[in-house]
Amino acid sequence: MALADKRVIKLGVGYFRGMALTDDHKIYSWGSNKYGMSGFDVEEAYLDSPQEAIALSGMKIENISCGGHHTFVLTN
Repeated sequence: MALADKRVIKLGVGYFRGMALTDDHKIYSWGSNKYGMSGFDVEEAYLDSPQEAIALSGMKIENISCGGHHTFVLTN
């Protein structure tokens, strides 16, 4: 599992998807990726398990939030 050796400092849970922010400022997401809302190419329609959101790699993520139809990521 991608999060097994990570320290999760914040969880965001929305309608059909979730995100985890780790202490090294990376995001892992799972569930629905409709319109790329989980940080992956739109072709990835659904993620069965947490995966690092590579579209956000190289960014220092400070906060996350998920809702019914949105995903919010705050960078440094």
